[in-house]
Amino acid sequence: MRGLIVAEYKKLTTTRATYLLLAGVIVVALVTVFDPGHDAATFERPFHEQTFVLYTALLTRILILIFGIRLVTDEFRHNTIIPTFLIAPRRAWVVVAKAVVVAIAGGLLGLAAAVAMTVAAGALAWSDGTTLTLGADAWRALGAMTAGGAMWGLIGLALGTLIRSQIIATVGGMAWLMAVEDAIKGSLGDLAGYLPGQAGLTLATGADASATLTGLVTMLAYATLLIVVSGFAIKRDVT
Repeated sequence: MRGLIVAEYKKLTTTRATYLLLAGVIVVALVTVFDPGHDAATFERPFHEQTFVLYTALLTRILILIFGIRLVTDEFRHNTIIPTFLIAPRRAWVVVAKAVVVAIAGGLLGLAAAVAMTVAAGALAWSDGTTLTLGADAWRALGAMTAGGAMWGLIGLALGTLIRSQIIATVGGMAWLMAVEDAIKGSLGDLAGYLPGQAGLTLATGADASATLTGLVTMLAYATLLIVVSGFAIKRDVT
């Protein structure tokens, strides 16, 4: 298992797309902060109510989801998954190794976005002659965005493993987050908060520890279930 994890780590760190994605989440986080309509009073609101926290969570989840999808679909696309399976015939362990790596990498991507967002917001607040409020909710939000990054990476990995087609998995995942959930959440009432996209936003922008914990547990349940299912699905023939 350790050898598989090391191999997955080396694949990740020697791929240019990984570093482009890291730059992408940082740029997205910075862009969300620079709202032309902001004023000094904007930064005096509680951290979890800041619009840049919501927008950063909305946009980075898509990038990290795609990152997780590509981690496995690139291998199916270029047939590099075949030598991987020859080396590790117990395919479920390959999924576990990838899950470990993508969870850590996704968490680091979420953390990078959160730190970039906070530093930029603090600098902008200082330029406006005020300070950014960094209370307990701020640290909770930063931790939640890190955890959210790990969860979205795992969900992306599971989708890629189940679907195998990079285009279908990517388009399907984006469509769910950007359109389908919005279309159905109104008819679900309180249950809408347990949809994966809504749970992810609750995790990042929860008003208190209870809301954040609810979002975390819901996301963890989705990620765990999908990874377990993908561990069985990966046993299908590679064609």
